Amino acid sequence: MAGESAVRAALAELRAAYSDEHGVELVEIAEGWQFLTRREYAETIERAQFALRPRRLSPAALETLAIIAYRQPVGRLEVDEIRGVDSGAVMDKLVERVSSKSSRVAKALVARYSTAPRRRFRRFSD
Repeated sequence: MAGESAVRAALAELRAAYSDEHGVELVEIAEGWQFLTRREYAETIERAQFALRPRRLSPAALETLAIIAYRQPVGRLEVDEIRGVDSGAVMDKLVERVSSKSSRVAKALVARYSTAPRRRFRRFSD
């Protein structure tokens, strides 16, 4: 079993290895050690993590998508009637979000509020 001096020597070696060339550093905190992001890189790493984080759908958006998937093709007024509230803002957000995708299914959803391609245009404006 390694003694305290061997552990401290190993920690000092690790600390030196991560001294200047890395985005993290080994820091002693509360009688323990942690690898932490260097202050100068924290903002950049936070932005990168935010960009990689998948955006979640709201409960209203999930409910609207469920209606679209079940009742396709469906118009905005039908969705409003089923939900019992105005779904215009939710559907606009979904269209905006999906229209940035390049898949055929996404384009069908945008054009027809449907997940399956159809020949007839079913999008109704309020």
